[in-house]
Amino acid sequence: MTKNTKMVWLAGMGLILIVVVLVFMRDWRLTNGMAACGDLEGPRPAIDLRRFETDYTGYSVSLEAEITAKGKLAGKIEPAALQKLSESIQTGQEFRKSLVAGFNACAVTRPAYQAAVLRFQSLDGLARQIDTFARKTSLSQDERNTLIMLVEQYSNLAKRLGDGAK
Repeated sequence: MTKNTKMVWLAGMGLILIVVVLVFMRDWRLTNGMAACGDLEGPRPAIDLRRFETDYTGYSVSLEAEITAKGKLAGKIEPAALQKLSESIQTGQEFRKSLVAGFNACAVTRPAYQAAVLRFQSLDGLARQIDTFARKTSLSQDERNTLIMLVEQYSNLAKRLGDGAK
């Protein structure tokens, strides 16, 4: 190996090491950061959006994939209700991003954040119930009515996600 080749190889390895360290530091800062917002409770931990998504929206994301693929819910509820559910899920996803960003930037208070988390948990519970009906191959009329009611509840709750978020 020539001296120049060795220098290029060492420089490349050094660059890769620097990138790995920077990525690790960014990830650590996202998960362990603190924001001094002037709260009575003291500095608040910054919230990593990735963790929030994992904790509170697993079934909603799964439902969105099913709706996009026109899979399990198509044919079980009318297209308008399916569209409404899809829009509600998208609204929830956008609100989730702004909620976490607002909390981390001290624009959303702790009580407002906790209230929103409770609403997200309720949405997740509704999504689980909807998913249960979606997995069935056929539905009775009572089950179909219950599914329509759950979709309506999900949509109404998604509309209210931002209530009191300041």
